[in-house]
Amino acid sequence: MYQYKKVTLDYLNSAPRKMEFVVQLPVSCKEIFSIFERRDTWQWAGIEDVIWDSEPPFNANTKRTIVQSTGSRLDEQFLLWEQDRRMVFRIENGDVGLLGALLEDYTVKPIGDDACEFTWTIAYELSGWLRFFTPLLSVLVRLLFKKMVGDFQQMVVDHQINRV
Repeated sequence: MYQYKKVTLDYLNSAPRKMEFVVQLPVSCKEIFSIFERRDTWQWAGIEDVIWDSEPPFNANTKRTIVQSTGSRLDEQFLLWEQDRRMVFRIENGDVGLLGALLEDYTVKPIGDDACEFTWTIAYELSGWLRFFTPLLSVLVRLLFKKMVGDFQQMVVDHQINRV
């Protein structure tokens, strides 16, 4: 099991690499957070299961373990939880040795009664010898996360259609 840097919220401003994706979604902020809180709605991110350490309501001390479609596990700790608005977490331990640190910020803002803007910010650094390939690998990482946010947007739209 790898130990990752225990970064704080400040890492959003100091990380060696940072990406941000913004999409508009045809659902409320509350509905988006209900998707985030479920354990079976993360396939868009390559996650097969989410195991929460506690029941809702979640808070800044909540932890969860994610099981990726590859079978790898990552333990995450939430640093910020503002229900229906924003959640920020870091990875603490895991089976994936590619990263030195990772912090994700999910922010949703209402843009209407039944629509919101989702901003996904990913701050990270690669570990060990992979740091030497950061410029090249960052292009691939950006493409991977861009695909994920597109898949999330499509899942939400499909969910919206199925709801009617």
